[in-house]
Amino acid sequence: MMGTGRCLRGALRLVSCAALTAAAAWAQSSAGGTIETVVGTGTRGYSGDGGAATAAHLNFPQGVAVDASGNVYIADGDNHRVRKVDASTGNISTFAGVGYPSHQHNLGAAIAATEVELSARGVAVDASGNVYIADLRNRRVFKVDVSTGNISHFAGGGGGSLSGSRAEGAAARRVRITPTGVAVDASGNVYIAGVGPHRVFKVDASTGNIFTVAEEMGTDVAVDGAGNLYIADDQNHLIRKVDACTGNISTIAGTGTEGYGGDGGPATSAQLKTPTGVAVDASGNIYIADRNNHRIRRVDAAGNISTIAGTGTYGYSGDGGAATAAQLNSPQGVAVDASGNVYIAEWIGHRIRKVTMPTTQASSPPVASSIRASAATLSFSLRQGAASQSQTLILTAGPGGADFTATSDRNWLTAQPSSGSLSAGRTRTLTVTANPAGLDARTHNGQLRIAAVGGCAAPVEVSLAVQPALPSITASSPSLSFSLRQDAPAQSRTLRLTAGLGGANFTVTSDRSWLTAQPTRGSLSAGGSRTLTVTANPAGLDARAHDGQLRIAVSGGDTVRIPVSLTVQPARPAITASPARFSFTLRQGAAAQNGTLLLTAGPGGASFTVTSNRSWLTAQPSRGSLTAGRSRTLTVVANPAGLDARAHDGQLRIAVSGGDTVRIPVSLTVQPARPAITASPAGLEFSLRQDAAAQSETLILTAGAGGAEF
Repeated sequence: MMGTGRCLRGALRLVSCAALTAAAAWAQSSAGGTIETVVGTGTRGYSGDGGAATAAHLNFPQGVAVDASGNVYIADGDNHRVRKVDASTGNISTFAGVGYPSHQHNLGAAIAATEVELSARGVAVDASGNVYIADLRNRRVFKVDVSTGNISHFAGGGGGSLSGSRAEGAAARRVRITPTGVAVDASGNVYIAGVGPHRVFKVDASTGNIFTVAEEMGTDVAVDGAGNLYIADDQNHLIRKVDACTGNISTIAGTGTEGYGGDGGPATSAQLKTPTGVAVDASGNIYIADRNNHRIRRVDAAGNISTIAGTGTYGYSGDGGAATAAQLNSPQGVAVDASGNVYIAEWIGHRIRKVTMPTTQASSPPVASSIRASAATLSFSLRQGAASQSQTLILTAGPGGADFTATSDRNWLTAQPSSGSLSAGRTRTLTVTANPAGLDARTHNGQLRIAAVGGCAAPVEVSLAVQPALPSITASSPSLSFSLRQDAPAQSRTLRLTAGLGGANFTVTSDRSWLTAQPTRGSLSAGGSRTLTVTANPAGLDARAHDGQLRIAVSGGDTVRIPVSLTVQPARPAITASPARFSFTLRQGAAAQNGTLLLTAGPGGASFTVTSNRSWLTAQPSRGSLTAGRSRTLTVVANPAGLDARAHDGQLRIAVSGGDTVRIPVSLTVQPARPAITASPAGLEFSLRQDAAAQSETLILTAGAGGAEF
């Protein structure tokens, strides 16, 4: 039969929906409808294609569906065909099947539906007019594309296919099914009932994967506008309901004891007898093909049951009159069209009967508010101390659009945005984030609830596997940089190393000889820290940028790499002098004294000028040039002439062009002159006779600087 559902939550698929309202606006009249035969003569057989449907023969019809245009599709069981009655002409044709059953293992991409072998048991139509066929013997569901007429394998895979827990979430065509009924909701999700493996399945429209909705035996299924699923359980004489919001199953009609009774009262107190078909109209009224009671029963929105067709005596009568006065012969399937009219597949009567129901259409049928998420489960795997990780869910609004909220039951689990609005059919990305901070190393389970406002919430199950933290170290800076001149001394900076949750043993190495660190190894407890001294030495390096790397290898963990840059600038012109100072000691009146000063140029070479701050202090040469690393002798002269007898301090200044001035302290201790006399002339000559008188000459005595007694 054809469902009118909007949304459903299966065991492994999330769909959130709001309950329908305004059912009264589409409520059926309490008065019964009139019945007529629309297909079949009552004689078993196959004939009539191309002519009036009422003149055609059917052969144990078991399922019936109606599309949005009013075209009727019939699972013509023992004719092994699906027949179609055109709404505009009333003529019948074969829509699918060649008239005999077989096993269709592989279908090509473009096979006409009328060329395949079928054993049709159930039929449904989606919102686009595509037809789904439950093929009991072939153990498959086939899909016929309405635009091309071609048929394809949709679900089921024969006896060797997956079953049980291995089937959950698998591709629908790999799963073992024995289908008898099929339904489609407004989102294109397909529901399959069957006699084996005693489950009702859902095939997700977005993925093509199959999931168990209910572990329940049933011959037919239907979906209402709120996404609730209805199952005809013919073996237990019940109609069961799977709630769209909770996924819980309940009985809505039947006591479990076969029989007939209960009309006018609660459906759960009524007896059914082998209900084989179920359908739902736009108002949520449920129609039951109560086959062995030869009746069509209806459960209204209040939960009360009544008979709308059949007297309880099998046979054929009543066309043109009240449906409740007509005889039916084993109604196997039931469907409802958009106007609320009911179609009945009479299995042994070989007919399709129609009950035209009086309706009061005050407004458009209500549309459920719904949101579907792209996944029902999410899994994260992170280490302790790792950064948060995010995944995305795509939210898609159903036909009614929706306002939504997203909440979490765990503080490590968040979603953004936490609320929003979507118009019908539109999508939005939800970012789901798991944060392992502070969590034990184990698997943590949480739940994200995405709810349509005013409706129900369904969970997205989220697991976070937190693995023990690897030994790790973080450095206080991701990189280091130095800038030094060629002739500068080494320079040091510090890094603060901090261990992660697992603590760490570490070893530090460098890939450059100019780059070192201390200590080169150590241990840190969890959360502990230590200072690493990093040194860059420009000695012997060219004047350019040099790149290096410190590697902090963590035992059992990752290596932390710290890039280090050293910009070496050209050395400033410089000269070194040796010795660094001079001392002279001279007496007053003594001659000048010389000293030797060795000048050596630095890496950049140097031009120099030498000056003195004292007249008694001179140096030669007073200027010059030196190439890098070369030396020259400077003669330093101290002259005590005219100086007092005391200590005298002076300074030589060796000014380097473009560089610093070298200052050489010079001390001169002048001692008093020793007492001295000079005579002039330096010698005297006398020449006298023996008898001559004494002769005199003059000698001039001059005292030295210290004066003299003589």
